[in-house]
Amino acid sequence: MAAIYYDDECQFCRGMLRRFGRTLARRRFIFVPLQAPGAARLLGVSEEHLLDEMRVRLDNGAVCGGRRLSSRSRGESGGRGRSGH
Repeated sequence: MAAIYYDDECQFCRGMLRRFGRTLARRRFIFVPLQAPGAARLLGVSEEHLLDEMRVRLDNGAVCGGRRLSSRSRGESGGRGRSGH
């Protein structure tokens, strides 16, 4: 099952989940705080950069986040960048 990793201490992130959570859950996404034990390891990022942005871990293990995630959803190829969550 695909998972959306979010900063549980971020008002913006929690607001996004409140707004889109039901829709995403119907599409079989689960929600995991970035602060959850083992999140950095599963996402392949350092603890230092763990809270830089929301991330999605797909069923196949691929991890997307920030601009790469938003450009992938629009069908574009995106560069690497930090979204700030």
